[in-house]
Parts: sequence; C-alpha cells; structure tokens
Amino acid sequence: MKKLRLKEGVVLEEVCGLGVAVTTGVAEGDFNGLANLSPTAFRTLQLLAAEPMTVEELTERLEAEYDAPAETIASDTAEFLATMAEKKIVEEYE
Repeated sequence: MKKLRLKEGVVLEEVCGLGVAVTTGVAEGDFNGLANLSPTAFRTLQLLAAEPMTVEELTERLEAEYDAPAETIASDTAEFLATMAEKKIVEEYE
C-alpha cells in the first residue's frame, strides 16, 4: 500500500486557534494560498507531517483519538486525503 506524506513546502500552523496549511517555496506553484482546516483535518495533516502513512494506518490512529464510528472515520479520511492530493498538499511517499 502506498504511503502519503505532507508535501515539502506545506507548513501547518495554528493562527488564533484555527489550523491552517500554508504553501511555501516549491509548493507555492501547486497550491497558492492558505487552507483553513477543521480540527480533525488539521490533526490528520499533523500526523502525516510527522511520518508517512498509508490511509489505513492513518485511519487507525484517528480511530484511537476520536469517538466516531470506524466506518465514518475511514470514509471521511479517504475523501479528505483525495482532496488534499488533488490540491497537492499531500503526496505519495516512496
């Protein structure tokens, strides 16, 4: 299974209590700007910034942290990561 990671040049920050992803350097050409993130989305990207993971590994980590049905976490995580890959905020890791 392929692992994903936060793309180099994407910085995660908390600003006034809100999680944001900001592009810098090489990532600026792929996604210009700032993405406001929900707390769960921010946590998801924090985990990927710490270490590359498969969607399944990431889902397991989130299941341990959040009180929600496993099926909901799995589908929401897969959908979110597909969107982040499309915006080039996350990428495959070899």
